[in-house]
Amino acid sequence: MSTSFTLSAPPPAEPCPTGISGLQDRLVECLHQQESTIVGDIENALELSGPLMSLPKPLQEQFRRWAEQPQYQTPEMRRVLEAAKNKIIQIHNDNREYISNKVAYNADKIRLELSIKAIGKVISGVQQLLSSQ
Repeated sequence: MSTSFTLSAPPPAEPCPTGISGLQDRLVECLHQQESTIVGDIENALELSGPLMSLPKPLQEQFRRWAEQPQYQTPEMRRVLEAAKNKIIQIHNDNREYISNKVAYNADKIRLELSIKAIGKVISGVQQLLSSQ
């Protein structure tokens, strides 16, 4: 009884581009990956259901307590608590909008700074390549 196995080599991987054009492709791909990671992190932080943007749990619990406790069931007290609740929600929404705008501003600022740095590094790299030839 004999058994034979056929061995095959995996297909060769696509060669990585080399030289200046290969360097450019790798740099661009790396920068796109980093940018998409940063953008994803920012978008996750700004989700309305996330901890940064949602109404804090202690406030939600306090609103529930106000609705359930009999001492807050009188019409006058209910109006006062409803006004307080609306004001708290309005302040929270204003704060959420401010955070959103500030994060967008800072992200644009950082993107611009990184672009300027990248351009400077590319220019200095090209100058070094040209001076070495």
